[in-house]
Amino acid sequence: MKSEYKTASQPAKPHRLWRYLKRLVILYLFVYFAYPVASILDLGYQMSEAESLYFASPERGDDQLKEAFLSKTAPSEQIASEKQGLEPQASYLIEDENYAALKLRLSLIAKAKKSIDFCVYDIVDDESFESLRNALIQAADRGVQVRIIADGFAAGYHLLKSPWPARLASHPKIEWYYYNPLSLWPQRYQQHRMHDKIVLVDDRYLLISGRNIAMRFLSDQYEGGPPLARDLDLLCVIPEGPSLSRRSIEEAKAHFEGLISESESIPGLKPEFDSDWLSGAMLDVPESIYPLDERLAPCDAFIFLSNSPELGMKDGLLFQDIYDFAARRQEELEIYSPYLNFSTEMMRASEELRERIPSLKFYCNSVAVCDNVVAASDYLIRSEALANLASEIYENQSPPSQHMKAFLLGDEFFGIGSFNFDMRSSFINSESLLLVRGKAAQVELSEHLARAASAYVARSEIIDAEDADKALISTCGVETDLAKMSWQKRLSLYCLWILQPIRFLI
Repeated sequence: MKSEYKTASQPAKPHRLWRYLKRLVILYLFVYFAYPVASILDLGYQMSEAESLYFASPERGDDQLKEAFLSKTAPSEQIASEKQGLEPQASYLIEDENYAALKLRLSLIAKAKKSIDFCVYDIVDDESFESLRNALIQAADRGVQVRIIADGFAAGYHLLKSPWPARLASHPKIEWYYYNPLSLWPQRYQQHRMHDKIVLVDDRYLLISGRNIAMRFLSDQYEGGPPLARDLDLLCVIPEGPSLSRRSIEEAKAHFEGLISESESIPGLKPEFDSDWLSGAMLDVPESIYPLDERLAPCDAFIFLSNSPELGMKDGLLFQDIYDFAARRQEELEIYSPYLNFSTEMMRASEELRERIPSLKFYCNSVAVCDNVVAASDYLIRSEALANLASEIYENQSPPSQHMKAFLLGDEFFGIGSFNFDMRSSFINSESLLLVRGKAAQVELSEHLARAASAYVARSEIIDAEDADKALISTCGVETDLAKMSWQKRLSLYCLWILQPIRFLI
């Protein structure tokens, strides 16, 4: 009876086939995620040769455009002093308000007459996407050729159950592409994503941004609260005639074509677009929804900079382009990025740049405010090293999280785009930005950045409180870091050190 009791109390063993199946699934998942990571480690983080940088390579850009950025005298001043018939200036517009950024995109789409090339990393099927897709359908109905590229991982996941990519692709004038879509089989370049945010209209209007298509980026009120992200849009426009910056439009177009070559198109649901798919009456979107023409102001010129759209390691090309230009100008540099995640090579390049320019300042989110916990963990570990190579680091201590990616150089140069100052943007992702020359333009950008300046506190002004577990108190009276964080985030920050070997995936 004793042995029978033991036998009855023992749990039933799982079937042998089921055990083998679970092991096979675990092995598959390990290979699926480990293979692309190992591929990146195998390729390494080699910096580009100096001869391949924008201002050194004869194959990149236009000599006259480069000279306009490297000369001491701006093109507009040359026209005024020498009265030469140089090419007409370009125009620019900067937008830092979320809802206004949505209206700016709608106005650009309504203005289109020939073509719209729309490129974005992530799309969420919410009210912002509904407004934009309705405007794109109206443009296509007018005969405008529309091409949309979204990242196959971020947007592919968020639109996985949405019928709208296939519905839009059913329109004869709309093409939808996913860049490097995920596959059931492990891919060597699975981690290489498209992070660009570009809108090119009629090969004249070029919008560069850090914003994704989602309400948290394109609304002033998100779920009843304040916006969860602040960002910047930069629109540059060339005149219909000859322009010093036309080559930049051509390079942006070539970059877009390169992204398409690495993408897969989505087939439509039907041979023709079915108007019954539209819910309710679709309101016409007028150009006047945003005062675009009234907001445009002249600038000297702009340059489109990007790393390669092809899958593979990027060799820190865009990162080096920015640093190389700063070193050539030998003026102070201010960098705005949501977070800082530097490799050894990037740290070394920053040290060399610091010796050649008067000042190097970084602006980023504090550990408490940053919405990327893994990036915040990496910054927590390396913030002291970054502080030693920079003139000063300023941290945003007040929500919302700052998502803008920009830099100021001297008193007449600036750049805005999708490029984060981190390892992923430098070596893995496809990225792009616009570099602008113009004193008045930089003054305007400085005013936009000054609106958020009250939330930034110099790292050197933050001192430890007596009880560091409760708070870190700045001399400006701002309560920072640990005091603002939930215990879950605080625990995550100190536990994520285990991800250091793959910190390039942040």
